[in-house]
Amino acid sequence: MDSRSSRKFQIRPAPFDDYAWLSQHVRIMARVVQLLINEIRSPARIPLGRALRGWRLGFGRLSNVVYGIDKHDPRLYVSQVQQAIFCPRINGHYDHLLNNKLLFPRLMASIKLESPALFAFTRKGVLRTNEGCFVQRPQDWLFETLEQQLQFVFKPVKGHKGRGLAFVELREGSLYVNGFSAEPSDVVSMIQRTPDSVVTEFVAQAEYARTLYSRTANTIRVLTLWDYSSGRPFVAAAAQRIGTERSFPTDNWLAGTGGLSCDVDLASGSLSKGVQVSPEWRLVWYERHPETNAGIEGRMVPGWAELKQSLTEAAGKLPWIPQIAWDILVTDTGFKVIEVNGGPGFPVHQVHRPLLADSRIRDFFRTHNVIR
Repeated sequence: MDSRSSRKFQIRPAPFDDYAWLSQHVRIMARVVQLLINEIRSPARIPLGRALRGWRLGFGRLSNVVYGIDKHDPRLYVSQVQQAIFCPRINGHYDHLLNNKLLFPRLMASIKLESPALFAFTRKGVLRTNEGCFVQRPQDWLFETLEQQLQFVFKPVKGHKGRGLAFVELREGSLYVNGFSAEPSDVVSMIQRTPDSVVTEFVAQAEYARTLYSRTANTIRVLTLWDYSSGRPFVAAAAQRIGTERSFPTDNWLAGTGGLSCDVDLASGSLSKGVQVSPEWRLVWYERHPETNAGIEGRMVPGWAELKQSLTEAAGKLPWIPQIAWDILVTDTGFKVIEVNGGPGFPVHQVHRPLLADSRIRDFFRTHNVIR
């Protein structure tokens, strides 16, 4: 509204928010510092000339290795600098709706997507049920919940990359956390010592995923972006993640955690070979799982067409959040959204193919001034 209309209707103009401006720039500086720290700590070893060329183009040693920019056109890849500095601005103030695990189930319910049921949460270490009731006897609540569910998942509200994640199980009257025997007091202490956390339903994955590797939940990362020419969202990329002994208890792929990433063919839902980052930071490709020997390449994601359509329709209900990374767990009866993120984590996709080779993806990032 212009100043003339403001005067006419006696509307006081909104003040310039100095703190919001300062906070935004502090976050940008923090991301720059984190990039530098990651680069210093990176175990990837490449020739200095190749590293210098990568740095000049916005690629650290990690993405230099993963994308192979010494062999491929770097202009076709979203760089580490673009991902860390410019991409977080795409969703703006609404990004927190995706990253907060306490708000997440309510957001999914609003767009008619299934997610793990929320059993309880902690706020400043105080345990409360999903209805907000204070839990007076946490140990009794623990066994009552597990007797009904047998398993649940515990994670920090703002955790990421599997940090702080714990799978709690009741097996023949004994407690286990991530497969290790635990005392009730240990589990209660773990929950209460995490100031802000959630306790959610454990979701059993589909048979195709269990046979790949049964010790982790093997999720599909699906990236949806907005096509502004058609006024609708589209699925830009998808990657099946598969756990290993190194990545346990999660299926995390990057940061040397040892999981596998497979490209999901967007038309058919078939999986490519799996790729793993070795301890020496080399890419190793597998047609079969290196530990279970289960076949990977050519395996089909059940119900892929319906899954893709459901996510596209759901993303269409959130036009103010044009970039969404969905973590999907396929079940024997459909699928559930395990979590959503505003920061897509491009390496899990771009290790298979450069995203900017797709004109729709390129137009999206150009619209948001991520690329020229």
